[in-house]
Amino acid sequence: MRAIASSRDEPADPTLDLETVQALKSTWLEIVRRRARDPDGLMADNDLASLLYRWKAYSGSVDEPRAKIASDDGFATLAERSMSRGMSHGMNDRVGTPHNTFSRETIETFVGIAVAKERPYAIDTDEVREHREALNTMERFVDTWLGLRERADHDF
Repeated sequence: MRAIASSRDEPADPTLDLETVQALKSTWLEIVRRRARDPDGLMADNDLASLLYRWKAYSGSVDEPRAKIASDDGFATLAERSMSRGMSHGMNDRVGTPHNTFSRETIETFVGIAVAKERPYAIDTDEVREHREALNTMERFVDTWLGLRERADHDF
């Protein structure tokens, strides 16, 4: 990394050269791969989808992130961590309405729509009880994307 300053009175304008950026990406990949080996490491991160996208971008392939979420537990965890949760309020509402959504792009990229259609049915939700809501929501969204059901009013 080099710093450029035009005079003593002006603050330095730090810039990163390409070699430094590549070294930082390589170091980041090493850290993520190490965290991915720990069962509670990467998968426990609330920003899992963002990490998977960055992993894909820095490694140049979707294979490593996909392998990490290939197990039933990995798939269920991805469903939980990639589901957006929100509340909507209308005029005169006394209580907000919860709504959960999925990014189709995320599911297509890391799972595939065909796989996402079948996997939730194959997973014993008693084994992944904490992910049941996310798996059910994913089923609903995938069916909607495939045209098998109408979009529910509360699905945004």
